Order: sequence, then structure tokens, then C-alpha cells
Amino acid sequence: MRKFYEVMPNSELQEYMYIANYELNGFNYLSLIEAKPSDQNLLNRVKVYIHDKNAKPIDFMSGPLSWPIISGKFLELISDDIRGDVQLLTPPLYSLSSGKKMTDYHLINILKQFECVDTERSVIGPGPTGEDFVYELYIRADVVPDDVNIFRVSKSFGAFIVSEEFLAKIRGKGLTGLVMSEV
Repeated sequence: MRKFYEVMPNSELQEYMYIANYELNGFNYLSLIEAKPSDQNLLNRVKVYIHDKNAKPIDFMSGPLSWPIISGKFLELISDDIRGDVQLLTPPLYSLSSGKKMTDYHLINILKQFECVDTERSVIGPGPTGEDFVYELYIRADVVPDDVNIFRVSKSFGAFIVSEEFLAKIRGKGLTGLVMSEV
């Protein structure tokens, strides 16, 4: 049976860059967690401000929007494993200290989504608007196709899941900003 892991930002890395604020300017931020292609032109209206003054570069940022933003180094390690499963977008990142646009980061819009919540083991309760929401996630690995290495989970706001094979590609490569939890 394959193993899967939820990718989350490492909130204990205080000396690294992080998302400090954002301006959506009418952009539906939820569109990037619905496993559907997004329009780069609409995304260009958004400004995501990165706290970068006296901060170390980071390889994974997610923050309050649950958008997986990765460095060029991270993308290089995984590009072969995510082809066809994601849409690569240019994130609208701006330095909080200088206001200048930041480069060498990529927003991965995950296009695969599965109804794979193990309802017997997961903790499910009412979400912010009353809908069912998964608070402690466990998935049914048998629902995920063998060729999928990155996906989202229905009814789990922003959950970003990767396979054990994906994890093997990045383990020990010195990536910063992420933690993995087996689901």
C-alpha cells in the first residue's frame, strides 16, 4: 500500500521569508485550491507581500491562502513527477521591504483532486460556513491512481498531498520551509 503525506509550511522557521500580507483585488483565492486551471492574467491583479528583510530565502511558502509557492530549486527536483498534475503559474510576489517583484518562485496549482478521505479515521466537523470540514486527515490510498504523486483532497481546505515517491525525490536535498505529515 502506497503512503501519502500532507505538505505544510514549517511555522517554526522565524528567520526565513514568509507571506506577510496580500491584496486580492477581486481575485477569488479559493480558485487555486479547487483543482481547476486558473487564469494567470487574473492572478496578476493580486499582490502577495513577502517579509524578506534580513530573512533567509525559503523553498516552500503557503501561508494564509494555502497556495503552494515553491523555489526554483524545489521545482527542479520535482518537475518530472508533477508534469500533468499541476499548472505552473507565476506568483505575484512582492518584497514587503522594497515593493519590488520577486522572481525564481513558482505557484503550483494542483489539478488532481480525489474524494479519498478515510471517514472512519479522520476527524470531520463543521467548517467556517457550516460545511463538512476535515480537521485531522487520513486518506484511503486505494482511491488514488498509481501514477499520481501530487493532489488535493476534497473537503479538506488547502490540503496538499504527495506520494512517498515524491517525498523520496526531495528528502535530504536541503529544502526549507516545509514539513510532512503522513496521512
